[in-house]
Amino acid sequence: MDTPTQLHERVNQTISQSDLNRSKLSELSGIPRATLIRKLQGHSDFTVRELGSIAKALNLTIADLIPAEILESAA
Repeated sequence: MDTPTQLHERVNQTISQSDLNRSKLSELSGIPRATLIRKLQGHSDFTVRELGSIAKALNLTIADLIPAEILESAA
């Protein structure tokens, strides 16, 4: 599995485990809903700023959104 796919899956999984729906996450993160959905579906990649906004909205860190495999390969 490639890195962008792993990242999209991890972000989706984390959002699913939260109590926020996509509309509320869009509002709290400042990412337009259509953009957020497009990125969650894997049609385009997240920017670091977007990951930071999502993490902040979920009360997490960016590292919480990144799969362990990606973090380990970057070390």
